[in-house]
Amino acid sequence: MRAWWRAIRRFYTTPFATELSVWQGVALPEIESRRQEALARLIISQLVAIQVVGVVLAALSHSPPAIVIAQIASVVFAAVCLFLLFTRFVKFGIALYVYGIFVLIALIGRIDPAGISLRTMLVNILLALFILLSGLLLPRWSIWLATGLSIAATLINLAISPLDPALRLGSEDPKMLIGTFMAVFFFCIALLGLLLANSAAAGARSILRAYEQERALADLKDQFIIYINHELRTPLMGLYGNVELVRKLGDRLNAQGRNEMLERALQAGNAILTMLSTTLDSDILKPEAVQIRPESLALAPLVRGIIERFDPREIGEPGLEGIAFATRDITLSIPDDLTVYADPLRVQQIVINLVSNALKYSPSGSPISIRAERWHEESAAATPMVRISVQDAGLGVPPSEAPKLFQRFVRLERDIAGSVRGTGVGLYLCRTLVEAMGGRIWVQSTGKPGEGSTFSFTLPQTPPAIVIAPATEVATGTLAAGEPARRFTAATLDGQTLSLEDYAGKRVLLTFLRAASCPLCGVQVWQLVQNAPRWRQQGLETVAVIESDRAETQRYVERLQPPFPIIPDPQKRIFRQYGVTSSLFGMARGLLLRLGIYYQAWRKRVGGRISSGDLGLLPADFLISPDLVVQRAYYGKDTGDHLPLREIDAFAEEHGGE
Repeated sequence: MRAWWRAIRRFYTTPFATELSVWQGVALPEIESRRQEALARLIISQLVAIQVVGVVLAALSHSPPAIVIAQIASVVFAAVCLFLLFTRFVKFGIALYVYGIFVLIALIGRIDPAGISLRTMLVNILLALFILLSGLLLPRWSIWLATGLSIAATLINLAISPLDPALRLGSEDPKMLIGTFMAVFFFCIALLGLLLANSAAAGARSILRAYEQERALADLKDQFIIYINHELRTPLMGLYGNVELVRKLGDRLNAQGRNEMLERALQAGNAILTMLSTTLDSDILKPEAVQIRPESLALAPLVRGIIERFDPREIGEPGLEGIAFATRDITLSIPDDLTVYADPLRVQQIVINLVSNALKYSPSGSPISIRAERWHEESAAATPMVRISVQDAGLGVPPSEAPKLFQRFVRLERDIAGSVRGTGVGLYLCRTLVEAMGGRIWVQSTGKPGEGSTFSFTLPQTPPAIVIAPATEVATGTLAAGEPARRFTAATLDGQTLSLEDYAGKRVLLTFLRAASCPLCGVQVWQLVQNAPRWRQQGLETVAVIESDRAETQRYVERLQPPFPIIPDPQKRIFRQYGVTSSLFGMARGLLLRLGIYYQAWRKRVGGRISSGDLGLLPADFLISPDLVVQRAYYGKDTGDHLPLREIDAFAEEHGGE
């Protein structure tokens, strides 16, 4: 009995629940939809009960048989719709009930023997209820559809049905007055329904924002704890290890060696205090808010000081065999005159993370090499750069999994199942800090055990210069088959640097997408996700350029887990290079011709708003040969017009055996 009571209570309270526990396990974008479905079940079940009472009252009041039969039919119909509400056809059941009952009410005016009677008018007034239901349970535009249908049904009934003599006002025909009154009444109800719908939507949005803030705070707390644990481990172990060695060696350690170890312990302690006072902040978990205080640094003494902070039992030192785990050969190849323009605390964090990984993922006693050299990158030619590399002789990184390493909380499947503990946050922090200082980070590895990995990152050697390149340096305008593809270098969604030259010797589908929130874009990305792995097996790589910034792309596109690189290009630099344009006519054409795609987007739950960027931006697709020559240039005629998939399949299959 108690279980039944709890179920009934939950049925009546769930549509109005604001506690997060009620929606446990439901994705945030789904909460409002689930709440609306629960509200629909509650409202329609109560209306069905009222309809049953109405049938009983109609029978007891000796209403005409046609009226009673119509009401019984409406109850049966409503019961079917209610059944649908408890299946996966919820939206269909809501629409069927609202408009199905609407039709039945409208027909009562035709089957009542008295014609337009007081009873008929009272039943017609019930149409106002379904106008309100349209706003609460269906998209808001359906309010006006229901209002228009209500007014039309009332006016048609008044025009073709006789008027009950009891409603006549003397010798005058009051049909015009009744029709005007009902039209104004329905219009006022529609305005009220719109206000209620907007109010409900605003309340739902505020609840969702509260959920998002609560979850964001919880995630931030967890990430902050992980970050503190990760960053403090190395200096704490350095402090503990040096002090323990002083105690264990005792009289066997001469005064100079004791002083060196105590000095290292003090340096590790100072590093901990510095982190607690300046570095351990939540900004590091939000890339857009990282605080950087760059200065000119001599790189060699900085790195040497960092290495001295490590636990000597981990890195090993000559003379400590039998106490340390193993003696490692850690070589530094850094010119004494080499400088970088960077934040010293952030550089320390990066080097500590990379060396810690090298220690964890390589055998005891194997060598570690730290090198630095001047480095030239075409994408940053105006600013001289320095490359710092940490090389180990460990297990290596499979090339196919390398790009994932720099994402937050990502670890290789091999490592998750292994004995080495980790959080998957270290390399993400490195990427965040390096990019904030104007550099980039990457890994080179064959993935073969024993050959190890080389993690490299770049930093500016001098303050970055701002150089505006002449407009003539970058070709623009539309491309045609047979023309060379225009070269570009840009950062991908996962922080890697991608150049078109990287695909020399490969076939490429280069696709230009609209805003990430656009439903048309969402469906196109979904289709690419389904087909890209098969195309890759046939030798065709996929590269996507999207108009949105990184944050919006991650929100709408990253959850689809695209197996190909995506380049956020909110300034539309690459769009202009390839002659991708906008058209208001193309936007209107897309709205008219692509209704089916909008329906697909709703079913697949991809995209969001119509668009948050250039509303008229037209997509484009290019098939590029291994010698980087355009084989097919396709410029969309409307906002949903992409190169047909069959043409891409034909291009992949035609050259699949090469």
